[in-house]
Order: sequence, then structure tokens, then C-alpha cells
Amino acid sequence: MRKLFAIVALAALMFSCGENPASEPNPNPDPTPEPEYVSEKGHNTEPYFSETVELMGLIFRLAGAKEYNGHEGCRISSITDRIDEYFYPVRNHQAIVLASQYRATSFGYDAITGYGCQLIFDEEGKIIFDPNYKKASNSNFERWSQQQKTDMLEAINDFYVESNFHQWFESTKTEQQQAIASFKSKCNLDYSWFDSFYGTKDKLASRIILSFMIGLHNNGISLTRKDGTFLLTPVIGTFFQYDGEVRFEGDTNLLVHEFNHPYCNPLIDINWAAISNKATDVFNRVKLLMQSQAYGRPNTMMYETLVRSCAIHYQKTHNKNNTVPWEIAYEEQQGFMMVRSIVRALEKFEQERDKYTSLTDFMPEIIQAINSFDPDATVAEPDTLPKDYVDLGIEMGDGKKLYFATRNVGETSPAGIDLNVYRWGATIESGVEWRPESGGAWPVGTTLDAEHDIATITWGEKWHTPSVEEWTLLAEKCDYERKEADESGYGVAGYFFYNKADHSKFIFLPVSTGSGELAYWSSEIVYSGNEYCYAATFRSRDGIVGCFGESGIGNTIYAVRPVFVE
Repeated sequence: MRKLFAIVALAALMFSCGENPASEPNPNPDPTPEPEYVSEKGHNTEPYFSETVELMGLIFRLAGAKEYNGHEGCRISSITDRIDEYFYPVRNHQAIVLASQYRATSFGYDAITGYGCQLIFDEEGKIIFDPNYKKASNSNFERWSQQQKTDMLEAINDFYVESNFHQWFESTKTEQQQAIASFKSKCNLDYSWFDSFYGTKDKLASRIILSFMIGLHNNGISLTRKDGTFLLTPVIGTFFQYDGEVRFEGDTNLLVHEFNHPYCNPLIDINWAAISNKATDVFNRVKLLMQSQAYGRPNTMMYETLVRSCAIHYQKTHNKNNTVPWEIAYEEQQGFMMVRSIVRALEKFEQERDKYTSLTDFMPEIIQAINSFDPDATVAEPDTLPKDYVDLGIEMGDGKKLYFATRNVGETSPAGIDLNVYRWGATIESGVEWRPESGGAWPVGTTLDAEHDIATITWGEKWHTPSVEEWTLLAEKCDYERKEADESGYGVAGYFFYNKADHSKFIFLPVSTGSGELAYWSSEIVYSGNEYCYAATFRSRDGIVGCFGESGIGNTIYAVRPVFVE
């Protein structure tokens, strides 16, 4: 049923984050308490589900907020299948009405979790704003107006009781336990890195909140307590359910990303005047792509750019160099064009730690990397290393021979696979995809032209990315076998393709460390539709090698093995 609430004007004027409107005690005074954490310096490394964060997410899900519904929302079917039935009696509750209004006219996403993180239960079981936080220290919470805060608090207290939300929350304990176990098995955060990288904070604490309701999203929330403690509060989603078991689909890097936000965002704010012109120029080029990800302003784009760059740097300093090129490529695919430049600048930071004690000290170099970034300079430098090739005995229909290079574009040896990967039609390593809003243009026709073929650009005009026919001929005209890393002689797994008449002539194609399969671009579009799909993968399946599949343009990054015909 719908409840109407009259807020007395005097109460509204007196209300603040530390004061809560008076009301009757909650008849369900047994909520799930927030766990204890170190108030001065320390981290609660045990993840948990917050009842107030799930409450807010559930209300906005029932209000139809897109980020809490559909493919973005909760993916735990054993939970979602029961939501509509359980909460049907309160489907028109004032809390849901308010949530619908606020989402339509004001905000969503981390403003919701930010509000939920500000809440606690008092001794009588009533939901209140935690009076121990400094006012305005939670920027996500401050996106709510004072009246919105007041009205929603009153409404959710009533909703909590009328819907018997606590019983619902308790009914998800099995899924919560599975989620916590899966999360802990995949995340092992090096807390000491943050002090070393960003500088020591005298009063620092953290808690990790897991959430089903935020679905595929993850939010970096931070608050400051009145004792001066800076409290990091990442809210992590990304849970799925397989065969009735809840699993976490992220890893430590996801947690690093969210922990970076409270450090990186203020650094961007402090230095905004120095980078705003360049940031606005870049934002305008990828505006549609940014807006599709809910990053609607240049400064928000730069928050994410610095956060993602620092997260990649964390990987590099924790012996995960093999994933770095793929991470950079993914971020550029998402429109964060300056990530590569900042990651490279951070290499200097790491090499000169005696000079730069923290990232704050290094920010002038970051500013330089940002302002010197040229979004139009999207053509790779020529490859000056020897370009060896092999006669595999492959003859074309016109009597000419097809020759394969012995290494991939950008690599220095036949074993190189993951350090230089590309998107189809990009003219720089993992470069910005050729969309109109990125300042580029699609290749003309159904085959890469010389201006968009990375093999031609870097190796010279006689070289090109193999066509579907040329990849097929390699499989048909050569003997081949797969060898794993311990027997290939290259230290990585891959396929040997031999000249049938002379096995001393061969090439080695390493498989992707991500998929364990051959993954190389072809030069041709096999299908082009609304999703811009391209048949461009060269994969092995059950020992059968050939040119297979369709890959979404901009969504896939592969290696390139140059060829020429003469």
C-alpha cells in the first residue's frame, strides 16, 4: 500500500547527518549489525553484506532503475525469482515512489550505495544516519539534497518494517556465504601497496561490502569519521550463479580499482585547472562512449582514467606483466584514451622512487603525460627489427607463393603473443577504435586497406594481415602440431606449422595465454551489422585448425602475424 508522509518544516530545518527525525521504535529490532573495524588505522579484511546497502538497492530495483534491473542488475536467480512475489504487497510504497522520482530526475548508481553506506541501526532497530561521520565527507551521499535525504530516510524506515525486509535479507544468507567464500578465493589485496604508492595516511581504515543488488557494478565509496579516520568502503558486485552456486566473477584487480578511487579522485580535483583543456578535448571525442558508461563529464572520465592506470600499475608491480597489454587494450576500447600514456609515465615513478616518495609528488609528471597526449597521433611507429619469414611451400592460385613472418607485429621473438595485441582496423597497438566519435573513420569496404592494416603500417607496404583464404591455406597446405609450454622450446604453448616437403622450415604460432587458443586477426569482414561483427579469429578446436568465428569490432583484441605474396 502507498503511505503518505508529512514532514514538519521545523524538523526538516533541524535535520542533519547527525540528527534523525523522531519516530516510534522499530517493531523488528533485530537487524544485522555492521561489523567492527579498526577506527585509527587498519582494515577489516573480512568482506560482508550490508543490510542497509541491500535495502537501498532493492528499493531502486523495485523502482525500475536500469542499473538495478535487467542485464545490469542482480544475477542471482535464486534471489531474483522471489523478489516480485515477496515484495508485491509493497510495490507502490512511498519509498519506491521516491526512488523512481529521484532516479528519473537526479541520480543513480553509486549515489544509491553511497546513501546506504551512511546508514546504521540504532539500539531500537531504527535506521538512522551514522552520527560519527563528518558532514559532506561522502561525496556520493552529498548528491542527495537535504530534503531528499530526509524524505527517503523516513520512507525506508517504514518500508523496512512493512515489507519485513530483515526476514528477506536473512533468507539470502546461504547465497551470501557462497559469495563471500568465492570472493575470498579470488581476491588477495596487498594493503601495504597503497601506503607505498599514494603515501601513508595516519588514520586509514577500510571495509569491503559485497552486494547482490548492484549487479554487475562496483562502487568506490569513501567517508571520513569525526575522529579523522578516512574509511574506504568499496561496494563490490559482479556475482553470478551457476548450477545453484554463487560465484564472484572479478579478481584482485577489481578491488584495487575501487580502492584507488578515494586517492585518485582528489588528485584529479586538485590538479583540474592544469588538465581541464586536454581532458575536455579528449572527452568530446569519446563523449558517446563515456555517456554509455555513465561517465557524463570530463572530470569523471579523468577519475576513471587515473584509477585504471594506477590499477594496471599495481599489476605490473605484482608480477602480472602478461596481463598488462590486455588491460590497457580493454581500457582504450572503453574510450580511456590516455591510459597508455599514464601507465608509461608511472614506469618513471617506479624507477625513481628515491625522488618521488608518493604519487602526489609525481603528479607534475602525470600532468605532463596528460597534456602531451595527442589523440590524433594514432599511427604506430615502423618496426625496425629484422623481418624474417619462411617458405612453407604454400602456392596461391596465380602461381605466386605465400610467405609467413616468423613473429607477430610488435613482438621481438616467435614466442611473443600477449605484449602486442590490436583491435581490428586500429592503427596503433590496441588503439582507439575507429568510431566517428573518436575522430576516426571506418576502413572502406570489406578488407583492411593499407591505411588501417597494422601489418602494412609497421612492417612496410609488401606486408599485410592474412586474409581468410591465406589462413585457410596455412592449415590445408602445412603439417601442424600443438606443443605445450614445457615441450615447445619457446616457453609458451603454440602450434608449429611445417613445410610438408621440409620440416626444417616452419613457423611457430603461440596461443593466447588468455584463451589457450590461436587468436589472430584476418583482414576481412565476413559479416557487418548493427554489432559490427567480423570473422577475424584463427582458432583451434579439437585439433582442427582453421579460420573461424565472428568477433565484435572494438570488443576483441588479437595478435597479427604478417604475410606477403610474391
